[in-house]
Amino acid sequence: MKTLTLAAILFSFVAYAKPDGRKPVDLKSSKTLNEQLESIISYPSALKEGNKSGIVILEFHISDQSQIGRVKVFSANQDLNNDIIHQLTGQKIFLKQSSADQSYTVRLYFKKE
Repeated sequence: MKTLTLAAILFSFVAYAKPDGRKPVDLKSSKTLNEQLESIISYPSALKEGNKSGIVILEFHISDQSQIGRVKVFSANQDLNNDIIHQLTGQKIFLKQSSADQSYTVRLYFKKE
């Protein structure tokens, strides 16, 4: 299975989730991957309790129907992991080129506001 690591996302692009909740995804625009993730993910409740910021690494695949699946979150906080998996699984992502056999790895920064 071919793995595609989005180094540009890891080192130069940052997806920020805001505590104010989800924003609607504009499917007609050509948003980058991190902009689409920012539109989908809201500030996790596991971080709200302590008013914390955090960095989370996650891996996911995109199906032939452009849906996020097989989400893995690399964090020691199981509540945080479950929250992010729940928010992402089944959501639509639109990339110019994607294949069901590719995995995407991104770093998410959650910052308190």
